[in-house]
Parts: sequence; structure tokens; C-alpha cells
Amino acid sequence: MKIKIGLFKKDFSWQTVLEQIGCDWDYFDFKNINSENYSLLIINDKLNGDEVSAVKYYLENGGAVINNLSEDYFDSNISFSSQLVRNIFPNEYKTIDVLDFPTKINFANNSLFHFANQKGLICYFPLNLSEIFLNTSTKRKSFYFKKERLSSEIVNETSKGAITFLIKSIIEQLHHKRNLPFAHKWFYPLNSKSIFTFRIDSDKSDKSTILSLYNLLNKNKISANWFLDVSSHQNWFSIFKDFQNQSFGYHCYKHKIANNYNDLLKDFENAKKYFSQNDFEINSASAIYGKWNLDFAKLYEEKNIKYSSEFSFTYDTLPFFPFTENKIFSTLQIPIHPICIGSLRQSGYNQNEMTEYFINHIDKCLKLNLPIMLYHHPLDKNHEVLQNIFDYIKEKAIPNISYDDYFNFWMARMNSKIEFDFNQQNNILKIKSDSDSFFSVSSDENNFHLVNDKDEFNFSNFNFTKKDIYSFPEDYNRIRDFDLRHLIQSFLFYIQTR
Repeated sequence: MKIKIGLFKKDFSWQTVLEQIGCDWDYFDFKNINSENYSLLIINDKLNGDEVSAVKYYLENGGAVINNLSEDYFDSNISFSSQLVRNIFPNEYKTIDVLDFPTKINFANNSLFHFANQKGLICYFPLNLSEIFLNTSTKRKSFYFKKERLSSEIVNETSKGAITFLIKSIIEQLHHKRNLPFAHKWFYPLNSKSIFTFRIDSDKSDKSTILSLYNLLNKNKISANWFLDVSSHQNWFSIFKDFQNQSFGYHCYKHKIANNYNDLLKDFENAKKYFSQNDFEINSASAIYGKWNLDFAKLYEEKNIKYSSEFSFTYDTLPFFPFTENKIFSTLQIPIHPICIGSLRQSGYNQNEMTEYFINHIDKCLKLNLPIMLYHHPLDKNHEVLQNIFDYIKEKAIPNISYDDYFNFWMARMNSKIEFDFNQQNNILKIKSDSDSFFSVSSDENNFHLVNDKDEFNFSNFNFTKKDIYSFPEDYNRIRDFDLRHLIQSFLFYIQTR
């Protein structure tokens, strides 16, 4: 049988999540569904009588279903409710982080998801994914550390990354509960547990500060992506041509929020002159203050920007393409962690505390298999902290790659063809792929293994790798406690950016 997921209705949010996970999936036709062709179906739109009968037959013959609706088609005695729950914390559903919800969400039997075994395995998961992934509103959020004062940043008010990994967990469980493996494309090149990228926003930095930071990167052989505040460097812009193993993209010409699309376009064209004069192409971008909006999406599309990175859109997750209800944009979003040295400095952290914050974040990412994507402003200096970060990255043997390389890997990953066939009689999984990438294979929630064999994988005589477990601190939930300082910080930010 195929380890393959069938999606009922075209839906950019579900498509995005399945592509992030790296499943073998497609849109299914009710005429062709059976438990040999699909190990899991996702029902994300209303069914008619014949369609309900087809799904019930599929379930009775060993299939599994995610019911993404607030309707009980399968006689499981499920009660649905809509509740205003702002936050769901990791200990409740073993998520990778807090689930933040700006509006009411749907529950099944007072739970975010509910398993039922009614002539087949069903997971009732009535959450409206589109409301999460189409959300571009922002909110100041705190990020955990042991200090009383937590550092904060204005980020997207939802938790797109935590939702993606929650769905991955549900999909895995629906396979494992039926003694089936689950397999997907791995998130990183080769068999790395994670990757390290380093981004620099050059806001208003002078020449000596820029050179000092570059020398630190060069000494440590760190490949970084510099998003340039061009007007601050226009009199000596040519120095960037001499930087080795670095990449450059558009941040702004003037570090000032554009009021409309025309102002944004003018700013881009002014910056582009200096890039062109120095034989640089602009194929990447990062909006100032991380403030992504549809004007930026339009600009990036028109100017053929390959990728961008804005934490007002998403953060701490895997790459994906932003979309509206009717359109997927062509610029890949590469999310970062929104807290930088400047954020910590403003919250009164000393260098030891800054180092410990980032070490903790790196350890969390390694255990949860999240990408380690940090950023920095040259004027925030604290090179001792950066050196500690780079040393720890090397100690943990985490590969440092550029955004360009990760973009190229991710595009190849998305475009690669895969097929997983599992023989339940002899426990052999056959993998067919047109790429040399690695795949993650798991047989229960406690283990997985990375393979790049494109032939056979025998479960009967294989020792799996035990999954790392990340234990959230006991007081982790306080990151969503009310903090009066947020109001003050947001007011000062508003004044600063006007």
C-alpha cells in the first residue's frame, strides 16, 4: 500500500502544510479512493451522500481520515463547539510552542483534535487553517528566558509553525495507530538535524562597524546574508564586493516605513541603482522592522525576488510561499527567530544572559528539528556573544548554509517526486524518488530514522533512532502573561517609526 495522503478540496493552507512536511500527497477523486492508494484522506469540505458512503467504505477497509469540518459524517457522536481560546500551551498537546489564536476556534469534544475508531480511524480536527495562514496581523509577544523580564518583538499574532508541526504529529499518529510507517522528505540537506543561517540587517551602520562584523564572520567562516540599508552605505557601497562567502539583498534605501506601494517601489528603485553599479543582482529582500504586507508581496513578485524573510508574517518554522485566498505568491518566505541581541539588550540582558538565551534556543531547535535562523544588527555589536554562538554551532556540528543554498535546497525538495510503498506482509518500505535527498521514516511516536536509500527499507531488522524530547520549563506559560511594558514598548516603537 502507498504511504500517501489525499486532500479533498483545493486549499492553499492545507497544500502549504503538506508541502512543508514533505508528504507524498495529491487531490483525490472519490472514484479512485481505496486504502491501497491512500493511507490517509483529509476531508476539508462538505460531502454529499455518495461521497460520505465512499469515505465510509474506505474507512471500513482500513483507511484513516482527518475530518477538518465541524460536522460528524461518520456517526462518532462528536460534539462541536466554537470557543475563544487565546493560547494553548505546549504541555496540552505536545506542540513545539504556544498555539496563539486571535479569534474563536472550533473544538471537537472540547479538544483541538479528537481520535475516534468508528469502523475506521478518524481524527476530528475542525480548526480553520485558512484563518491562521491568511492572517497578517501583528502582536507583541514575549519569548522565554529564566529572567523575570522577557524579551519581546512584534510578530505575527498566529502560530503558523506550531500548527504545521501539530498537523505533522496528527498525521504520524494516524499512521502509527494502524501499525504503518510514516515517511516524508527531510527538512534539511543531507542528514543534518538542523541548519544554521545567519542574517544581518545593516540598519544605519557605519563603515568601521560593518567591517568589524565582517572580519568576525570571515574568521569563523560564517556565511551570512546581508540585507542592506543602502543610503547608510552609499558612499562606500563598493566594499561589499570584497566580502567573501556572503550574500546581499534589499532591505531599504531609506530606513523608513513606506506609506503606500508607490513609495515602496521608489525606495526599491533607489536602492537598486547602487546594487547595479556594483554588479549585484537583487534576488532577496527583508522588509524593515520585519513588516511584511501585500505591498511587499506585490513588489517582490514584480521584481522577481526569490525569497524574503519577515517575522510579522511568520517565524520559527519551515519555509513556505505566502498566499491570498486566490493566489500563491512566487517569493519564498524563509522564517527567522525574531529575537536578536538588540532585543535582549533593550530588555536589560548582560552578555552571559544573551549567550545563554541563544544556546537555549539552539538546543530547543535541535531537539525539535527546527531550523536555527538568527539575525543581527551590526550596531548592536556584542561580538563576544556572537563568538559564543558560532563556537556552539561548531561544537554541535550544525552546518552553516546561506539563504541562497537553503532556498535552492527547498525548491529542489518541493519539486522532487517521491513514492512510498509499504508491504504489510514483510514490513518492507520501498522508496522511489528522483532526488538524492534524505527521508524521515518513523514507526511510532518515539523514533525515526533518516535514510536516502531509494530501494527497500526493512522495518523488521532496523534499529531506529530515539527522538529527542524537549522539556519546556515549568513556568513557560508566563510568556503570554500581560506585561505593561509591552504597551510602553509598542508606543515608543510607533513614535520611532513615524
